[in-house]
Amino acid sequence: MTDKDNKKNKGIPLSNAWLFRRPDSKRVQQDEKETMDLDQKGEELLEAALEGDADRIVELVAEGVDVNYYSPKSGSYAICLAAASSAWPATEELLKAKGIKVLVKDRLGRLPSTLAGEVSYPDTRLAAILMEYEIEEAERAGLEYKDVLTGKVGLNRDPQP
Repeated sequence: MTDKDNKKNKGIPLSNAWLFRRPDSKRVQQDEKETMDLDQKGEELLEAALEGDADRIVELVAEGVDVNYYSPKSGSYAICLAAASSAWPATEELLKAKGIKVLVKDRLGRLPSTLAGEVSYPDTRLAAILMEYEIEEAERAGLEYKDVLTGKVGLNRDPQP
């Protein structure tokens, strides 16, 4: 069948048929499985942070789990959960991880330093250490830390008004 015949039959011209090619279902299934596995591992990282399981955090980070994984279920990051639990070893391992971001907020708009100082077992020493990391990260990003605290400058995943 030629393009001319196809147009006459109101079909898709053969020269444009590639535009409508269905994705390889095996590849799509594999991509979906990998995404599900990464999400599951990310959730495991958050659970380990909440429980203060520093060894499990080291294992998961070594496996390549994103240390900055954000959970839509809990609305939080591992660093926030470790800070809220006053889990020193877990927090230290997260801070050692390459690429960790500490200038993040949970779903309620709280920074890790705020969580360490106000939630569960308030730990002002841990809060002060985390605040130092947050200030350094803000400076590297060209932000005023006070603007981050007041919400004048938004961060990724800031709660929507």
